[in-house]
Amino acid sequence: MAFIKAALKKRVPDLYASAPLRVETLPPAPGFPNGAAMVFPVGIRDVEALVRWANEKDVALYPVSSSTPISCPPPTADPRPLVIVNMARNNRLIHADEENRIAVIEAGVTFGEIDGLLRPYGLRAFKPLLPQAQKSVLASYLDREPITSPYNQWDSSDPLAALEVVFGCGERFRTGGGAAPGELEDNLKSGLRQMISSGPQVTDFTRVLQGSQGSLGIVSWGSAYCEPIPAMERMVLVGSDRLAPLVELAYRTTWRRTSCQILIVNARQLDLMGSVIAKGGASTGDRASNWLLLCNITSSPYFPEESQSVAIADFTSDAEAQGLTVSESVNGLSGAELQSLLHSTSRQDYKAARGAYENLFCLSQLDKVDALLGGADDRNRPAIYIQPMIHGVCCHVEAIFTDAQFGDRRREKRDEVAEGWAQRGAFFSRPYDSWGKLAFKADPGALKSIGEIKSVLDPRDIMTPGRFS
Repeated sequence: MAFIKAALKKRVPDLYASAPLRVETLPPAPGFPNGAAMVFPVGIRDVEALVRWANEKDVALYPVSSSTPISCPPPTADPRPLVIVNMARNNRLIHADEENRIAVIEAGVTFGEIDGLLRPYGLRAFKPLLPQAQKSVLASYLDREPITSPYNQWDSSDPLAALEVVFGCGERFRTGGGAAPGELEDNLKSGLRQMISSGPQVTDFTRVLQGSQGSLGIVSWGSAYCEPIPAMERMVLVGSDRLAPLVELAYRTTWRRTSCQILIVNARQLDLMGSVIAKGGASTGDRASNWLLLCNITSSPYFPEESQSVAIADFTSDAEAQGLTVSESVNGLSGAELQSLLHSTSRQDYKAARGAYENLFCLSQLDKVDALLGGADDRNRPAIYIQPMIHGVCCHVEAIFTDAQFGDRRREKRDEVAEGWAQRGAFFSRPYDSWGKLAFKADPGALKSIGEIKSVLDPRDIMTPGRFS
């Protein structure tokens, strides 16, 4: 292990000089006004050494896996020296196979890389909507970002399965199907596959780690379910002035177990998405359809033409039953363009296409989204993205408050809407920013439980301290 001396600040030169691995200096920035150090571990042994050192020296660690700018800086209240642990150089595809439709990847593998790595195996990754190319795949799955394929999601933890992690206490641990004795490579050679998230025995530390926002440990690798590259796929589109008929159509499609990617957006959200294709294009907010359903129907190699024909006929019939018409384009974007979008990554955050923005998201049920949104005039709503999850059992609801629409009031408007959502039953399963406190307002005991878990797995509170305090 290389020890490269670097002095970050005059008051702690010896501390950072003793840090394992390469150390880079970071200037003051939001979240760490006194500056910080960034280290680049390679492999699990580097991570173990770094966590042990941080415990010994009482240094706060903040893990990141993406090459994108740090979007959720650590709290500023902790007075200890801060080290950002950047896992971007751990970017190997360790294993993939088409038979089990699974891949084992390191934390630094990004959405821009993953499909190219999986293509020789006839697979592609499940993606959230338009992820940034430099975003870590595992970071997204650990944060439970919704994927666009509810047909392939059977549990809220999917598509993530087993993990290897170094907890804040310094202990190396493997979850689920990765917990078998021996090293990972040896287990793979012997035929073992890391396909189960729960375990060892009755524990489910994968679920504990998901949503912890880096406050419990540092993940080195994880296994994830993948999608076989379909033999055929076709995007079908439906527009409507009202949300209700599109919700019923989404229910019918997921009830039929149609193999597809499906989502509902309003015109402003489609405008933001379309900015990836037509840069600087005019806003679609005033065009014909207020709400739009996008459904990309896929077919396996077994009788692909026949299965595609049946699925589209069923979808068309269900749409007509709701008084809706299936079309080849909506609001100026073609089905082919939107299909490409669902398989694309974005160089920059597509949500920033209309300037600075504020985000708000929660879990709900499809039939409750209309009431959740409060029945406001569509022209006054922010960009809205509705993602059915787990075969339509629940859904992700996201609002984007752009500078172009709300100006300097965007944060104030977001917090106002968040309060309304909370009163109407929103479940904030991924709490961030100021509105994250709403997640614990109705159940203060949840914070106590989180604290007890952290006291076991990170007793010195070195991992992203203060995240849930």
